[in-house]
Amino acid sequence: MSDCAADPGATPSKGPEHSGSGVPRHTTYSNLVQGENDLIGLIAYSLYKGDKMAYIKQHISSEGREPSETEMLAFCRTIALPGQISSLRNKAAVLLEEMNEEVLKVAVSELQDNFKNQLVEELKKPRSFWKSVGENLVANILAAAVTVLAVVVVYGAQIGYVKLAGDVFGYEVKPKNP
Repeated sequence: MSDCAADPGATPSKGPEHSGSGVPRHTTYSNLVQGENDLIGLIAYSLYKGDKMAYIKQHISSEGREPSETEMLAFCRTIALPGQISSLRNKAAVLLEEMNEEVLKVAVSELQDNFKNQLVEELKKPRSFWKSVGENLVANILAAAVTVLAVVVVYGAQIGYVKLAGDVFGYEVKPKNP
């Protein structure tokens, strides 16, 4: 039994299933796979092979024999229909996308776990008491400076910066008389 070979009665030079030499050629692969890097086509071809094996098993189960060349050719011609080719390629694309999503999910999960582990290790590292005190002191001084600056900007905008300077330094600002 051939793999989607030409009809035994066909003339050697006619039909898409024959090469110029008269040797039946396999067209299912070239119908499904559009290039050597066509992963979707390669997956579609494996789906076709699975369908073919299921057809053969079902035929043996129902008929008690393997399919004849003519029956296999009918199966292959059905698979070669544009709608079937498109369906196999679409199914392959969905399978590839699902696999990519699963691989991405696993990779993200591993990255998150690694990050958490690194963070825990970093937090577990002993730190110098005085270094921690110094870091906290600097952080508190910066926070206080930002707060004072915000108060000065807001208060100065409300009463005027000249009046604010007079209030801060304890003198009264009087307007000039001409």
